[in-house]
Amino acid sequence: MGPALALASAILYGIIDFAGGKLSRRVDGFSLALPVQMAGFISMWALALLMAGQPGIRSLAWGALSGIGSGIAIMFLYRAMGLGQISLVVPLTAVVGAALPTALGLVLGERPGPLALTGLVAILPAIWLITQQGTSFAMAMTGGRAAVIAGCGVALQYSAIAQADAAAGLWPMAANRMSSILVILAGARMARVPVWPGRRYVGSAAWLGIVAAISLALYQVATRHSLVSIAVPLASLYPVVPVVLGVTLLHERLSRLQWLGVATATLGIVLVVSDGH
Repeated sequence: MGPALALASAILYGIIDFAGGKLSRRVDGFSLALPVQMAGFISMWALALLMAGQPGIRSLAWGALSGIGSGIAIMFLYRAMGLGQISLVVPLTAVVGAALPTALGLVLGERPGPLALTGLVAILPAIWLITQQGTSFAMAMTGGRAAVIAGCGVALQYSAIAQADAAAGLWPMAANRMSSILVILAGARMARVPVWPGRRYVGSAAWLGIVAAISLALYQVATRHSLVSIAVPLASLYPVVPVVLGVTLLHERLSRLQWLGVATATLGIVLVVSDGH
């Protein structure tokens, strides 16, 4: 049951990344992020009530800190997908988000196992391959930068939320969504873009937020019904979905080097998150 839930979480997350990428080509990513996270906050609050949990101040604080990363990640991920190819932006964001926490751990004296180190070694050439000149040159120069910033947000999100107590249930993630809303409001103001998309896009954005909350809840349940060393790599396969959908439905073209980069990035992510759990 656990592996199936983790895989379902990855599929849902990959689908909403793809759908959000398409939507971000019609509305600014900063504006799109707000209704997504507002719907996610309401959904996460409801899910937290259904799932057992006793949040403490410490866990809620870590959740709020992770929300800063979430707000940065969603704004810049949508902007990156609006500028470049979805099939390249999502793996680049994911690989940066997976690599940074492990690299920080190395600086702080942690010694990951051979799988994580192998994954880190694979990640750097993967980034280089993904951003090679070709049909995606514009992505490498503009969308690529936004994707890296989004990856930094992902790294902060997961590094901080990992410090919350398991007994707190989903309440830290409810705090995450609340603080991410504040970050998005500030980001949209600084970027001088509307904080709310057109009325026609609100329903689609809300759907993305609800599905994202469900995906996260599935992942949480998966870790309770299977080994974390199985659940985490399966859930981390989500970049495969937007790559496949981008190539098949949007007819995005990747060079052989870029295909190699996507495959290497996916392998690197799985190796990094598998080791040590």
